Amino acid sequence: MKIIRQILKNIVIFIHILVSIFMVIGFLFPTKFLFYFLFLWPAVYLHWQINDNRCILSDLEYYIDGKTPPPGNNYEFPNTQKKLAELGIKVQHMDIYYFFMYGLSTIWIIGLIRYMYNRNNKKV
Repeated sequence: MKIIRQILKNIVIFIHILVSIFMVIGFLFPTKFLFYFLFLWPAVYLHWQINDNRCILSDLEYYIDGKTPPPGNNYEFPNTQKKLAELGIKVQHMDIYYFFMYGLSTIWIIGLIRYMYNRNNKKV
């Protein structure tokens, strides 16, 4: 059973990483993929707002491990903070939050501009 849990956790982590990468570099993809990219960030943002600023994939990782997500103000991004700490980067909780919100929103706007430009020039 422990091996199955570890495999499931690795699958969830893999999906989490793929979604995260697509959210960051999706605006660079060909126009036919931009529609999915433009749908993803508003969906994730809405999900975070509904789910008390938590990602369902992160919660699923904790659930598979048999742990409960850490308490707090839900702006802590414990996985991101842990990875940054491993790299020797120390940041405040809200700095991570603002980086995600403003960074991903800016990237989304760039993707929207690309999509509209390519659609108007029939490059879809």
